[in-house]
Amino acid sequence: MPFEENEISKNSQGGTESVKRGLAERLPPGLADDFQIICSRVRDIDEEKIRIYWLHDLPDDPETNHLKEESSRNRFHKLVFCGNWQYSRFQLLTGVPYDDKSIVIDTPIDPFPTVKKEFDDKIRLIYTSTPQRGLNILVAVFEKLAERYPNIHLDVFSSFKIYGWEDADKQFEPLYEKIRNHPQMTYHGFAPNEVVREHLL
Repeated sequence: MPFEENEISKNSQGGTESVKRGLAERLPPGLADDFQIICSRVRDIDEEKIRIYWLHDLPDDPETNHLKEESSRNRFHKLVFCGNWQYSRFQLLTGVPYDDKSIVIDTPIDPFPTVKKEFDDKIRLIYTSTPQRGLNILVAVFEKLAERYPNIHLDVFSSFKIYGWEDADKQFEPLYEKIRNHPQMTYHGFAPNEVVREHLL
């Protein structure tokens, strides 16, 4: 695969890793032979290749601190960011300049098919991220909404298992249990992308 894997990414099924692998499958054979495409964590630099650093992490991650140094940024021919917010955070926190060496390529998704559905009065909400990204706030708000609206339901697909970090879920177990015990919420934990997509249709 033209995109490098590291000890963290090799077990991950997160969004950016899925995009990376999907793009690698679609590239014509040999197209990336002259490139070294590093995603997130820099391990080795191949001076013989065109080096692209595709940042999947945030600027406060210790793995990206090296970008504060111009000499480190100069090791790469291009810096690729997953979104404008991420790029602006790197500018603010690491001093990555606004120049033609940096580019934003928004993280894409595979399109959903058009499906005709029979609608009823049930309103279904879905949460599909890791728990530290506001799940506790959503659950607290949803509990209040559920007191007033018996026709709403929340499906929660959330677990650090998506990255292969099962132990990281332990601190969120009380929150997961609260979801499991609520009649209008369902905790699914980690599920493959195709299963999550089925719930989104």
